[in-house]
Amino acid sequence: MWLLNTTTYRLQFEPDPARASYAILSHVWHAGAEQTFQDLLAIHATVRKAFPDDVTDDDPQLLALIAKQLASKIKNCCSYARARGYRFVWIDTCCIDKTSSAELSEAINSMFDWYSYAEVCYVFLADVGDEENPMVSSSEFSGSIWFSRGWTLQELVVSRNNIFLSRDWRMLGTKASLAKVIESVTGVDWDVLLHLRPLHSLSVARRLSWAANRETTRIEDEAYSLMGLFGIRMPAVYGEGRQAFIRLQEEILKRIPDQSLFAWGPRTPLSLPGEPMPYRARPSTDELRASKGAYLFATSPQDFRSSGDCAHIPYGAFCHRISLPTSVPPLLMTTGHGIRTSFPILQVRFPGGIAAGDGPAMQADDSETFILGLLACSDSNGHLLALVLSETEGSLVGEYLVGGLEQPIKRRRASVKPRSRHNKGGSIRYARTRPRIMSVDPSWFCLPEAIRGSMTLQDVCIPYQRLQVESELLIFKQPLTWPAAGLFCPCQILLPRWTLAHFRDLGITCNVEADEDGMKPVSLDSSEPTYVLRLQYAELLEDMVITLSMCPLEGSPLEKALHVVVSWTEAIREPELNASKAASGEQAEPSSALLDVCGGAHVGAWKYGERTFLDPSGRITVELQLSTWQANETVGTGAMSCGVYALDVRINPPLVSVNSS
Repeated sequence: MWLLNTTTYRLQFEPDPARASYAILSHVWHAGAEQTFQDLLAIHATVRKAFPDDVTDDDPQLLALIAKQLASKIKNCCSYARARGYRFVWIDTCCIDKTSSAELSEAINSMFDWYSYAEVCYVFLADVGDEENPMVSSSEFSGSIWFSRGWTLQELVVSRNNIFLSRDWRMLGTKASLAKVIESVTGVDWDVLLHLRPLHSLSVARRLSWAANRETTRIEDEAYSLMGLFGIRMPAVYGEGRQAFIRLQEEILKRIPDQSLFAWGPRTPLSLPGEPMPYRARPSTDELRASKGAYLFATSPQDFRSSGDCAHIPYGAFCHRISLPTSVPPLLMTTGHGIRTSFPILQVRFPGGIAAGDGPAMQADDSETFILGLLACSDSNGHLLALVLSETEGSLVGEYLVGGLEQPIKRRRASVKPRSRHNKGGSIRYARTRPRIMSVDPSWFCLPEAIRGSMTLQDVCIPYQRLQVESELLIFKQPLTWPAAGLFCPCQILLPRWTLAHFRDLGITCNVEADEDGMKPVSLDSSEPTYVLRLQYAELLEDMVITLSMCPLEGSPLEKALHVVVSWTEAIREPELNASKAASGEQAEPSSALLDVCGGAHVGAWKYGERTFLDPSGRITVELQLSTWQANETVGTGAMSCGVYALDVRINPPLVSVNSS
C-alpha cells in the first residue's frame, strides 16, 4: 500500500497497512482533473532538478514548488490531515500504480480493508457548500453526487470515522451525526452505518439493493465495488463486462447460504383460492431464454431495486414454517448444464379464467397451473417469496427457467366489442412484463392440500454460466458507538455556521462569540458546569433559553452525562442577579430543580441525538440535535481531555408577532 506523506508529498510504501496510522480520502473523480501515481513521481523528479542532490525532503523552497504543481484536492487533503496530526494520507487517484495490473487488482481487493484500517475517512463533497444545514432533506448534502457513485458505498459503510467536508474543506458533520439523513438518502440502516449491527445479519438482497441506484464509470466496477460488503475476493478482469457481476453472485452463493440472492426482479402476489389471478402461464422456451429474468443470477445491481425488503430465513425455521419434514439444507452443484439444487415446489391450479385489471373477466382455454419454487426468505409483510418456474421444452428432465407469466393488456371499455361465445380468448393480447417472483401469503400453508395444491421437495436445474474463482471472507474490525450515547462532559460546545445563518434569517440574536469561521467553542467542565444559550427576538415577549449542563447525579467526577433543557424565560427566571448576568451575556446559574430532575434531559437517551421541544403556547417547535463534531478527536490530553460537540437548533414555524391577528 502506497501512502502519501502530508508534509513532503512523497509516496511511501507500507507493507502492513493494518499497523499503519493514516487518514483516507473518499471523493468523486473528475475526468481530466485528477493526478495519478506517475504524475506525482514526475512532479518530484522535475522540481528536484533545480536543487542540489543533498536537498532534504522538508526544504521549504522545495515543498513550496511541489505544492504549487499539486492538484488542489491532493494539496488541500494533505493540509487538512496534517493540521489534525496525520502524517500520512491515502488517496486512490495517486496512491495506486494503475500501470501495474497486479497492483491494481490487489488494491481493488484490499480497498475494503484499507478503509477499515484508516483512523479517519475524509469525505470531500465538491458539490456541497457549508452554509446550508445538511440535515434538511432537500439540502445540497442530500443531493450530492457522492451518494450516487458505486465505489463510495463500501467507503461509507466500512469506515469507522467518516468526516464530511464541503467544497471549501469545512466540516459538515460526521457519519455518526448525519446517520439519519444518510440512511434516508442511501437506504443503508443507521445501525449498520455505525457498526452497531453486523453487516452479515442483513440479507444478501438487501445489501445489493443499496447499490441499485448507484453508477460506476466501468461496468465491471458494479461488481468490484461490492466485493467487500460480502467478504469476497476475486481477480479484477476489466473487459469482461456484465460477467463481473455474475462472478460476484457465484462467489456469494459459495460463501453465504442466503436464497434472497435469487429474489430480484418483478414481483407479484399469489392470489388466494377463489380470487382471480391477473396472470396466466404462457411459457415459450425460446422467448423465455432471451429474457434476462429467466436465470438465477441478475445482470446488474439495478435488478435488486425492489428487493430491499427481503429478509433471510434460516433453513430450519423455513422448513418448519411450510411444514416440510426435512430441515437439511439443500445441496447446490454447478454442472455444465447450470445450477442443480432442490426447492420445495408448490403447484397451484387456478380453474376458470383470469382477470385483466379492472376490465371484464377473460376466459382462458384451460385452468392455469403455476409452479413455484419456494425460497427461504420473506418480504416486509412476512410473505414467503417464490420463484415462478417454467419447465423447458424438449430439454433435460427437471430443467426449468424462471418466469413465464404474462398479464393481459388492459383495454378501454369503449373499445371492448361483443365477443362470440365460441371465442375463448384467442385474441387476448399480453404485456411483456413477466414477474419472476411471487409472494405467498402464510395462510396458503394452512389450507388443505386439495385446495392449496401439492408441495414436494424436488431437484431442479436452472441454466447459468459458471466461472469459478477463489474467495475469502472478511469481517468488520471494530464497532462504532451510538453518537448520542457517547456525549459526555467535560466537553466543548459550538454552533455550526448553518445554525447561526438560521438565526440571522429569523432575526434572532444570541449570546455567542462568532466570526467568519463560526462560533468560538465554549467549555463545560467542573469549573463551568453550565452553559446558557439565550435566544432573543424583538417580535415575541419571551426569550428562549437552552441550558446545557453536567449531570450532578450520574457519572464519575471525570466523566458526567450531558444535560440539555429548553425553557422559556418565565419558566426558569431566577433571582435578579441571574437575570442581570444573562442580559449581559454572562452565564446564569441553573435552578436546582433543573439539575435535580434528569428525566428526558440526558442527551444519551435521545435517538439520533435529537429531540423536539414545544413552547408553552404550542405555537413554536424547537428541534435540537447534538452530535460529535470531531470524530475520535479530543481537545487537551489525559484527564483534561474533552470532546467537541455541535449543537444544531431549528425553530419552526418562522417566528411571528404575538400581537398579529
